[in-house]
This record gives sequence, structure tokens and C-alpha cells, in this order.
Amino acid sequence: MVAHKIRQYKSFDVIGEDGSVIDDHLKDNPETVRKTLDGTFKIRAVDTEGRVREIPNPVVLQRAASMGENGREFAHELNNLLQVAGGYADEMIEYQPVKGLREFKDAVIGCVDVTKEFFLAVHRFRDARTTKTYVRTEPEARHVISLAVDLGKNAGRAIGEMDAVLTRIHPPKDDAVGSAPDLRLKTFSDYYLTLEGAVSRAKKLLEVYEGTTLGHTLVESISPVDLSEIALSSLREISLFGDFADVPIIQNISDGLPKVAADPDRLRQVGVNLIKNAAESCVQRRETERGGEPLGGVEVRPLYVSTFAEGGNSILEVRDEGMGITPENLQRIITEGDLTTKPTGHALGLRASRKIVESYGGRLEIESAGYLMGATVRMVLPAQN
Repeated sequence: MVAHKIRQYKSFDVIGEDGSVIDDHLKDNPETVRKTLDGTFKIRAVDTEGRVREIPNPVVLQRAASMGENGREFAHELNNLLQVAGGYADEMIEYQPVKGLREFKDAVIGCVDVTKEFFLAVHRFRDARTTKTYVRTEPEARHVISLAVDLGKNAGRAIGEMDAVLTRIHPPKDDAVGSAPDLRLKTFSDYYLTLEGAVSRAKKLLEVYEGTTLGHTLVESISPVDLSEIALSSLREISLFGDFADVPIIQNISDGLPKVAADPDRLRQVGVNLIKNAAESCVQRRETERGGEPLGGVEVRPLYVSTFAEGGNSILEVRDEGMGITPENLQRIITEGDLTTKPTGHALGLRASRKIVESYGGRLEIESAGYLMGATVRMVLPAQN
């Protein structure tokens, strides 16, 4: 493991606590790797020009890169979910201001602040040329690792506060919220259950982050899932993102779709990501076409959400008429996994989505005819027998 990470050096030694050189056959021993990772052992190398130097620990650098990127993905996904929870809380506060709702909204804002603080703190360590390299020195690497650990702790406290406040909210005597046309739900009970579901999903995101990044035990709730239900619930969540209110969404949702084995909360995370990316691309295309001029007659292009069965798989497809993907970028997506369908912004949502879909034996397919030609993304999962 250690030897595999050092390419630019002619030879290297692992130096023990007493200053002695660890035997070559023990370099990849688990105990050697552990002590090298925690900094107990040092690495001294001879480069191709014969110069001897102590070099940054490649295991620590790799771990920092992995934890930093996983932290950014978690913060991104959690922030998306918090936007939805905050939107529903705002509607409840406006039409049925029950005691405790404002505390819940404050707790949501506090959790958002946690994600923002992490993004700001870790951003200065990122190499602008690649998302895979964060740092060049061990102190920087160890700081990124510390930030990723703190993110889990701080997010856990903030989500716990949201959960605690929610349990103190009691429904009013009149369960009806109101009849305003912009209300998405009609009863307080429906809104409460929606917030409860959002908190439950935030806990799941945290469990996955702690399991994949911090080494905690991860237990998933695998069950038969209908991708049509995932599509519809994802669309309901997208309606809470005000930036996409004028994006036309055409639905073709199948009934009786063969179910897939997965955790429904994690698939809903993928569904929201795919639709949100498509909507952003449609909005960006309108901005491109109007060239900085007032909106006038330039309309936002539509996107299409479909579910269907094909070849033993159940499929959720999101097709947009947005910015599209250039052939070079499409090739990079396929060969390097640099997953982004947008000319600007980051690839965090799609990268996390691909990991989730592949963990259930599926795949994420991306197609585009080119720039300004839109894009199609499919979540393909094997149907249960």
C-alpha cells in the first residue's frame, strides 16, 4: 500500500520510532501502514537524482483527499435536503405558525451553517486542477482530515437539534393549514410528516458519511423500491427549490414498474440530484440565449422525467433541453468519471449519485449530442425477480 503510492522516487525507507529502517518485507504490513498513517513512522526517500529527503506521507495525503471529497459530497447533499425542509417550514410558519416551528427553522439554518463552514474551510486546500489532490504537506493533510471528522460531529449535533425541536412541536386543534393556491400540502399533519421525513433522511446521510468516511458501522434499510414513486417524491422536493419554479417539467411515470432492491432514501437523493441538475442546465441555457438582455420572449427550456422497464432493469430517466455536454467533456465523464453535465459548477451531486447507484448493482448513463443540445441521464437498476 505504501510502496504503491510512491512513484517519483528511486527508493524509499520507512523510519521507525527509534530512527531505524523498517525491513522492506514489512513496509506493507498492516501495523506499519497504521503507524505510517498516524505519523509515528516517517518516510525517507531517494529521488531519481540521488537526493535523500523526508517526504510527505502518501498514505496521509491520500486519506485527506478521500475524506475531503467525501465531506464535500455529504455537505452538498445535506444542504440540498435542508433547502427542502426549510421551504416546508416556511410555509407552515406563514399559514399555521404553531409554537416551535421557528425554532425548527433556526435549527435548519444552524445545520446549513455547518455545511457552509466546511466548504469554506476545505476550499483553500483544494488543487484547482483536480478534485483528487487536496494538499501537498502532511500538516495540511492532517488539517483536512480533522475538518472532515469535525463535519461529522457538528452535523450530528445540528441534526440532533432539528430532531429534538421537531418532537416538541404539537399539532394545532384545527389540522387544516389553509387554502392558499401556493400551498403544496393542505394539512398540518402532512407538513409535519414531511419535516419528519426530511430529518430521517438527514440522519441517513450522516450515517452513510460516517460509515464510508469515518469508519463507523453502516446499516442500510434495503427494501423493494418503486422507481416511479422515487420520481414523484423527487419532483415534489424539487418544487421547493424556488429557482426552478418556471422550468416546465413533462412527466411520463409508469404504473406497475418492477421494483428494485435499495434504500429508498438514498435513491430519492439520486432522483433529486438528477432533476435538479437538469433544471439548472435549462435555466443556464435561457441565460445564455438572452445574452445578458432582459428576459423578454426567451423561455426556459423544458425537462422530461420518465420511468420505464427495459432489459430486466427499471429505469428513471431525466432528459433536458439545457446546455448539453461537449464531446470532450462527455468523453471525460465516460473515461475518468469526472461527472458533471453543466459548463459551470461542481460535479458533487452526480458523483455521489453514481456511487449510490453502483452500490445497488446499477449504473448511471449519460448522453448528449453536444453543446446546447441538452442531456439525458438514466438511473438503471436491476429489477427484482
